[in-house]
Amino acid sequence: MYGTQGKYWIGGGGGIGTMAYQVASEVPFDARFNSRSINVFYSRWIGKDWGITGRYDYQDLVDTYQLNGISMRLFVDF
Repeated sequence: MYGTQGKYWIGGGGGIGTMAYQVASEVPFDARFNSRSINVFYSRWIGKDWGITGRYDYQDLVDTYQLNGISMRLFVDF
């Protein structure tokens, strides 16, 4: 992250790993998927104690699906 409290923050992160779980059925089986993800965000104070945050998320569950998400949020700092 980079920025100053009360002005703005910009940052992000990422991850890589394996998602593993067991599927419940008549014959239970293990499911394992490789996963990669990144996210970036920007927060900006508009008033003394409130502002907005925009965020982008990407997740790739290899050979299964890809997720792209964008969100905007209003925050109050107290």
